[in-house]
Amino acid sequence: MFGSGSKEEKAAKLVKKRNWKKLREKYLTGDKESLLALAKACAADNSDDCCNLVTPLLDAADEEVQLAAIETLGKIGTDHVIALLRQLFAKTPESNQKLRSAILASIEQIRKNNG
Repeated sequence: MFGSGSKEEKAAKLVKKRNWKKLREKYLTGDKESLLALAKACAADNSDDCCNLVTPLLDAADEEVQLAAIETLGKIGTDHVIALLRQLFAKTPESNQKLRSAILASIEQIRKNNG
């Protein structure tokens, strides 16, 4: 059936095709579900283009979107992403241990992957 499939499946297909323009237009400016789909789909591609699509999600208003972006960047990020994660860590309240722990785990994963 035409148009079937979840947002995540559609985003994954666009990542596989490396259709960055369409991903930016349809997902980066979308609702929470679109932002989550984008973050999860980009975890399968460690290109700079995917990193560039995911890094703005670190500033999302929704914590679930931030967590998805942090997790994805832990998988695909390079050393330059660590600086962005450190900035987010510095401005995250100490009371938000869930987000702070995820940031530290992603930094560690990036170091391990690029070590």
